[in-house]
Amino acid sequence: MNGKPDTLKGSYYANPIVDKPTVSAQDREAHPEYYGENIWPRADEGGIEGFEKAFKELGRYGCAPCCLCDAFLEPNHVR
Repeated sequence: MNGKPDTLKGSYYANPIVDKPTVSAQDREAHPEYYGENIWPRADEGGIEGFEKAFKELGRYGCAPCCLCDAFLEPNHVR
């Protein structure tokens, strides 16, 4: 977060499409929380080997994985 690892929570934020968004310097400065560069763990980081690749592959599916999670977590929920 803000260029530093956030080790106190179990979530991860990144853009699965581009590692560095192409935006103006003005936009990047005005909204650094949206236009920062992705920070990935090392490819050989114990327990999360291949995380970057898997994250990017999952991102190709858009919102579909979220809908599947909703259906799994809320079996009585009808869409």
